[in-house]
Amino acid sequence: MRITGGYRRGIGTEVIAIILVLIIVVGIAGYFLFLSQPGGEKAKLQGYIKVGFTVPLTGNYSEIGSEFLEGVKVWGEWANQTGIKINGQTYGVKIVYYDDKGDPQQVTTLYEKLITSDKVDFLITPPVDPLARAAIQVAEQYGKIIIVTTPEESLFRHALKYSYQIVTPGSKFFTQVLDISKSLDPNSTKIAIIFIDTPATRVMASGVKLWATQNGYQIVFEYYYKPGQTKFDSIAIAVAQKSPDIIVGGGGIQETMALVKALYDKGVRPKVLALLDAPLRDQFTELGNIAIGVMGVSEWEVYATYSPFGAQQLNLTWYGPSLTEFVVMYNNKYKEAPTSVTAIGFASGLVIQYGVENASSTNTEKVMQALDNANLLTLFGVIKFDSTPELHGLQIGHQPLVIQWVERGGQPVKVVIAPQEFATAQPLYPLPWG
Repeated sequence: MRITGGYRRGIGTEVIAIILVLIIVVGIAGYFLFLSQPGGEKAKLQGYIKVGFTVPLTGNYSEIGSEFLEGVKVWGEWANQTGIKINGQTYGVKIVYYDDKGDPQQVTTLYEKLITSDKVDFLITPPVDPLARAAIQVAEQYGKIIIVTTPEESLFRHALKYSYQIVTPGSKFFTQVLDISKSLDPNSTKIAIIFIDTPATRVMASGVKLWATQNGYQIVFEYYYKPGQTKFDSIAIAVAQKSPDIIVGGGGIQETMALVKALYDKGVRPKVLALLDAPLRDQFTELGNIAIGVMGVSEWEVYATYSPFGAQQLNLTWYGPSLTEFVVMYNNKYKEAPTSVTAIGFASGLVIQYGVENASSTNTEKVMQALDNANLLTLFGVIKFDSTPELHGLQIGHQPLVIQWVERGGQPVKVVIAPQEFATAQPLYPLPWG
């Protein structure tokens, strides 16, 4: 059982089919709302708003950096096509960016340059935690609004004023998986944690442990593996001895696939297995039948069902182009399907655009007020910020998508099982490993 094709690819029959399914899912009403979004003739612009950031285009994070930059650029083109409305006048956007080479010290220097020399109006962080932390500190020092594009959340507990996070806080990343498991079988209470060892996954694990404590669950196994590790037999044997009901973790495509195979081969039989990275990729089906039932967690996927129609149903404000429009815009420019990192880049600019248009101003305090009151559904999902002084700017609306591999017509297919309001299928439970 195998699906061919890589994670990033041009839009062929598979993705065209996804787009058609999206239109069917959101319904005819949602489709016509898609068509009513701004577009057509390019707006006549009276001026430009400057948006600045750094991105790691060289070094260890260059792939992430390139994907992120592509997303911001597509947003910039869309914003210049539709125009940003301020007091009856239409403005465009100019994007100013530098390669930070993955170096936090470079980030600090370059963000100071963006503010003092380039005179940007708004900032976006790099899409990597240590780099984002450095950017946030500069933005807060200079009083500049900055969109935070990483799960970093510890800084938000120090009364940040100008920072607005658009992705899920790391400690909340696996909460939906645990809630699903509890709703299906509250007696399955033993959890194993097996993550790649990074600062971000340590935060995710802390969230799992907090949830376990609050819900009377037990952590029976905890292990963090090094990037590049592909031998997990001894770990799988140790896990089997603990007989966990739920396993969460992963990270790194090859590492995660090797972990799944070892768990299966050594007789580990959890009821829920939810992992980062590999289950989101088509190549995961190279594992054959053991891929069926495995869950993946992602900030965004191309087959998400966010739509204007869904916003109406949830009493949220829809803002920006439809998800379908975004996929087509991106493919037209880069000849491949967008990734979650790309969508984060686009959404970062879109949130700035929303703040400016709803404030009808680029004034910092007015835009902050607009963002504090935002309760949006976008092509990236729900966006809502904590407006309390204690946790100001922390993301409280966006939830990652939980996908699961199921079998349809003898072939493996990815379905969305959470959040419930955007799900396309019920969870397959328990994991059918026999």
